[in-house]
Amino acid sequence: MSDPRGAALHAMHASIADDFLKGAGVETPVPDVPGVIPAVGRRLYPAHELKRLVDLLMVYRIGDFEGACSAALDPRSPWYNVSYGAWGLRSHKPGGAAWGFGADGKPDFEEMFEIVALDFNFLKAGALGCPAEQLCFHVESMTPGQSGPWATAEVLATIPSVLHAGLSTPLYGTAEPSFSAGRKNFEPVAMVGQMFFRQVQPRLTLAWGGLAPATPAGEELLEKIVSGMSRLYL
Repeated sequence: MSDPRGAALHAMHASIADDFLKGAGVETPVPDVPGVIPAVGRRLYPAHELKRLVDLLMVYRIGDFEGACSAALDPRSPWYNVSYGAWGLRSHKPGGAAWGFGADGKPDFEEMFEIVALDFNFLKAGALGCPAEQLCFHVESMTPGQSGPWATAEVLATIPSVLHAGLSTPLYGTAEPSFSAGRKNFEPVAMVGQMFFRQVQPRLTLAWGGLAPATPAGEELLEKIVSGMSRLYL
């Protein structure tokens, strides 16, 4: 690609026919943190694609480009496999409960992390060719909590990386061959994360947060992400 960063910006600015968050008047600002690409992407995954009773609208940002690819592909970077932002979840469950909540209105963390697993296993790594036996998303530990109206979760999780030899996509660019040298394609990566979610309208859940590598630099990046988003959402 002659302009890989421009191709990524174009991909992130693609329009969505059914932007149900904007249609419902739900704002989803995603703040800058140092090193982020100067664009906010939006991507819709309808229920018939997810094979779940929910539509998922992702509002996301990734690491900026360093040469031919995003820092999301650089194992040396705190941005390795990082995306952060907000999710809209439009529930189609019988009875009308919002996604991530039971009929009694209590948070259902298992249901929320079903979508997180789907994201990392299939919408990210799987969509780029990760073999089924390497789809390794797993929550190692999870601490639930509450912050005002928001249900919260602090997690340590293992994900399959999107990095593999020969990776080239409009969103991520073309991976430097040195990034894959000596590494297993779609290698398992330990990540730390925080998620906040609440029902904002009937059948509509808003979630926000991010995951970053479980390294000192990754944890520092996650702190900046959550701090920046907290000022907008809490």
